[in-house]
Amino acid sequence: MGQLDELLHKIIKCSVSFYDIHESFYHGWMLALTSMFYDTHYVRSNRESGKGRYDIMMEPKSARFPGIILEFKVLTENRAKEVEEKLHQLAESALQQINECDYEAELRDRDCRSIIKYGIGFYKKEFSIVKG
Repeated sequence: MGQLDELLHKIIKCSVSFYDIHESFYHGWMLALTSMFYDTHYVRSNRESGKGRYDIMMEPKSARFPGIILEFKVLTENRAKEVEEKLHQLAESALQQINECDYEAELRDRDCRSIIKYGIGFYKKEFSIVKG
């Protein structure tokens, strides 16, 4: 489990309700968490870059930090079977969307040398993260 996985695992178990199942909830929740990095990054939400609109982008204020792009997908089935596998597929799909839509174009235009991309699939208190 990576650092982001561990952090989200701790926070999600304590704060998210089983009834929080909509993408807008997870988007706002993650925007609040990433906004804590305002000292090192400009945090932007739902802006156009490349051929689409990313969920969250963190542009570094210094070249020593990476740019970060986050894309979310939410499993909304009420009784999801094989949740772990479906969440991984959603996270893979989110990462694929980042690549296909070239969401990193804005960061490249700003001479960001290092870019980390995360696709994240959510379902209630469970999630899967794929890093690209």
